[in-house]
Amino acid sequence: MKSHLDYNLHSHTARCGHAIGLDYEYIDAAIEAGIKHLGFSDHIMLPGIVQEGIRGDYSVLGDYLASTTALRDYYKEKIKINVGFEAEWYGDHFREYYEYLLSRPDVEYMILGQHCFLGADGRLHWYESLPREFRAKSYCHDLVAGMDSGLFTYVAHPDLYIRWNGAFDETAEEVAHEIARAAVRNKMPLEVNCGPSRYRSDVKNEDTLSYPCPRFWDVISRYDIDVVIGVDAHNPKDYEITDYDFFMSFVSRHGLHLLRQAPELRKKK
Repeated sequence: MKSHLDYNLHSHTARCGHAIGLDYEYIDAAIEAGIKHLGFSDHIMLPGIVQEGIRGDYSVLGDYLASTTALRDYYKEKIKINVGFEAEWYGDHFREYYEYLLSRPDVEYMILGQHCFLGADGRLHWYESLPREFRAKSYCHDLVAGMDSGLFTYVAHPDLYIRWNGAFDETAEEVAHEIARAAVRNKMPLEVNCGPSRYRSDVKNEDTLSYPCPRFWDVISRYDIDVVIGVDAHNPKDYEITDYDFFMSFVSRHGLHLLRQAPELRKKK
């Protein structure tokens, strides 16, 4: 299926442990879908952190950068490729590491995809592990701090917290407004994420999706915020099976302003 998108900055590699396929296969599939600008943004490899099946070990960082930058040069006549990471914000714990990566010529951007928090035990934990009344607010606190850090190009699946919250209740709505205010303050796009749609047969019934959450995006539509559509590819075939028509329609129905070209990449100078 043709994507109707000129770009996708959210694409993983098999190194994260929950994606499959060779790096070049993602590029070929993106080209076939009509994408002209591809960003590799695998889950960031963190020194001293092991999260098997979630992110690649720190030891594969060099291989990831060597492979994707070589492919960036090899395919430059066919497609524009940028290399970066999807990363969480853990306060200032990894700030210097993130700044170091963004100062390198082979790292061009990071997107903020908050999944876990750093516990007092030095390990990463899912927000879902917290008591329900703390999940959404804890996620929001960390996400907004990451947005304010100035290191990220855009926010991946900002409505992910609703899956853990269990419903779009008063707390979820408050969090949506707080995320929206941070996006406006930082002139930071938010991503309508395609991921969960590929695992449901009833994708056109948007109320059944864990995200994108219609009520979250109705809040976002009240603010002056740009949005991007993120394929969030974990398999080269994801470029083929994603229902792009649904997402273009979703953006239109909810009154969102879609960026037709990729947002400017934020990079540490």
